[in-house]
Amino acid sequence: MRKVIYAIVYLAALIIGSVLLIFNHQAVENTQPTLHPVMIAAGIIFVIPGLYLLIASLIPHKDANGVVISRPWISTVMGIIALIWGVLILIMPGGLLGYLNITLGVSLIIAGLAQITWIIKGRKANGAPIWLYIIPLLVIAAGVWVLLLKTDYQNPGREIIQGCIISGIALVVWAINGFGSLPRRKKTLKDIEKETKRLEKEQHKAMKEEADQASARLEEAKANTEAARKNEELAKQAAEKAHKKLESAEENKAEVKETETKAEDTEKKGADATSAEPVSASEQQEA
Repeated sequence: MRKVIYAIVYLAALIIGSVLLIFNHQAVENTQPTLHPVMIAAGIIFVIPGLYLLIASLIPHKDANGVVISRPWISTVMGIIALIWGVLILIMPGGLLGYLNITLGVSLIIAGLAQITWIIKGRKANGAPIWLYIIPLLVIAAGVWVLLLKTDYQNPGREIIQGCIISGIALVVWAINGFGSLPRRKKTLKDIEKETKRLEKEQHKAMKEEADQASARLEEAKANTEAARKNEELAKQAAEKAHKKLESAEENKAEVKETETKAEDTEKKGADATSAEPVSASEQQEA
C-alpha cells in the first residue's frame, strides 16, 4: 500500500513538473486554463500522502517478535503539514494562483521535507543510502529560491515564469529520485522478509533444541531420582539387616553369658560337694 501511494505521488509530481515546464507562459495569462487543474492535482497529491503519514504515525506497529515499534515524531508533523497545505490548495486554488511563486515555493519545501521523512524511515527499516538526501535538499533550496524571486517591474510576470521553470525542474528531478528509490525499497523489503523468515527458523530450531535438552535433563533428573530412591531403599534394607544382626549378636552374647554363668554355678556346686564327703576307713587306719 505504501509503495503504491509513493508511486502515485511521484507520477503526479512528474506530470505537474512537466506541465509547469511546458505551459509556464500561462502563468502570466488571465485565463490560466492548464494551471488551474494543476493546482487541484497538487492539492490531491499533498492530501493523500499527508493523510497516510498521519494515520500511519498514530497506529502502533509491531515487528516480527511482537515488539511495538515507535514511530518518528517527524512523520506525524509532516503528515499534518502536508494535509493542511493540500486542503488549502483544494479550497482556494484560484486564490493561490495569484501568489503562484509563494505556492510553488512552499510546495517544494514541503515536498523536500516529506521525501527526507520517507528516507529517514527507509534508512531505519530498509538501509537506504545517505546520498538520497541530496535531491530533496536541492528541492528545498529550489523552493527557497522561488520564494526569494524578486518582482521584475520592467518585465511583468517574468519572475512567475522563472518560478514555474525552477519548480518544474525540481519536481521532475524529485519524482525521478523517488522512482529510483522504489526498486531499492522493494528489494530491501524482500531481503528483510527473507532475513526475518531465516531468523524465525533459526529461533524455532534453537527453541526446539532447548526443549529437547530440557526434556533430556528432565528424564535424567527422573532417572537420578529413581536411582536415589532405589539406593535409599537398599540403604534402608541394609540398615534393617544390620539392626537385626546386631540384635541377634546381642541375643547370642546374652545366651553365652547365661551359659557361662550356669557352668560356673555347676562347677562351684561340684567343688562344694567334694569337700563335704566323709573320711574313708583306710584313711582312718593310717591315721
